[in-house]
Amino acid sequence: MLTNTEKTYTFEFTVGDVIEKDAKVVFQLGSNNVPGDQFVSHSIYIDNVFLTEKAGGEDPEPTEPEQEYGVDIMGDGNFETGIGKWDSWWGDEWSGGVTSGDAIVTDGKLKVTVDTIGTASYNPQIFRPNLTLIKGRTYKVTFRAMADKPWKINVNIGEPLDYDPWFIHYVDTHTFDLSTEEQEFDFTFKVPHPTRENIKFVFEVGKIGENEHPVTLWFDDVTVVPVEDQQEPPVDPDGLPTVWYLYNEAVDGIWPAGEGLMSDISELTVKGWQPTKQITTEAAIWYSPVIDGTYKEGDWKFTLWTDEQPENTIINVALYKVNEDGNEEQLITEKTNDVRGSGNHPNEFFFEGIDAVTFENQRLKIAIKKIDGEKDVVMGYNPADIFKTMLETPEIQ
Repeated sequence: MLTNTEKTYTFEFTVGDVIEKDAKVVFQLGSNNVPGDQFVSHSIYIDNVFLTEKAGGEDPEPTEPEQEYGVDIMGDGNFETGIGKWDSWWGDEWSGGVTSGDAIVTDGKLKVTVDTIGTASYNPQIFRPNLTLIKGRTYKVTFRAMADKPWKINVNIGEPLDYDPWFIHYVDTHTFDLSTEEQEFDFTFKVPHPTRENIKFVFEVGKIGENEHPVTLWFDDVTVVPVEDQQEPPVDPDGLPTVWYLYNEAVDGIWPAGEGLMSDISELTVKGWQPTKQITTEAAIWYSPVIDGTYKEGDWKFTLWTDEQPENTIINVALYKVNEDGNEEQLITEKTNDVRGSGNHPNEFFFEGIDAVTFENQRLKIAIKKIDGEKDVVMGYNPADIFKTMLETPEIQ
């Protein structure tokens, strides 16, 4: 049975006495004709199909590419010898039309001149193809960049496809604000997907926020370095938080992508002024650190700050336990409420009589999505101000 999580399937068989030179492998994707079942249109993705002969009855040992910790896997991001394997893409009819500009190396830096941009963040883009990322490995990305005026860029890293969905993100999109002074940027991520040798590193320099062409940008010292995995220590059971605040900082190495939950806001520096997020029919997700411990049986309460909303604006809040990488989710509870109200206002979701919940090296996951309503829902979540979108739990056991 296939699910919405990529898995590896294997089976063995023994060939009989008949030799067939035109044998073929067939994936039958039709209906099993189970009485009462209703067919629903869907997509199936198949990758890395191998047929191998077992040597001496033993499976061949899987091999991973060799990468040395602390050594850049890109190799040409300092542009000292030219543009290397870097390339650029200047749009099409589906991303706001063909854009114009160029990308050249001058004075040891990649200079990107953007005359026009499209309607998508990725039009235009500068990219480095064919990097190798190993599943479960942690990498640190570092680069230096500037622009001749304030300009936002996105960094995306993932596997390019020639079919829908066209790109599999190996890390959540990171957005950076460039200025007229050169700055150094960095982030780390853990690879949640299978090892691939065709990974694409992308600087998106198109329509992001208030970007308006033209602009000139410079990039230098771009590296992707495998680093020793720093294990996140579980929260001490004796100190298991009873209040979790939603916070606007991405959590790396987890899928589906999401932002973080935090319990200590005493020294918090919020990223941006009054962070907000639009709540849509696609769930927005927040994750706690890895925790161990048990919450007693009792009531949970979630407070969601939203903007002014008319009647019948329906929001669903769901609480889960998940593994460290976001897989194997287990629903704790969920609630659907109407968040109507005037001005910026809190909405309370009460989860009553919930059984004791035990976390064993797992994360708490909160998912919020819109079920119905005519108006866009904008959530506020600034734990350093009054707009504290947060979860209150029972006492610990």
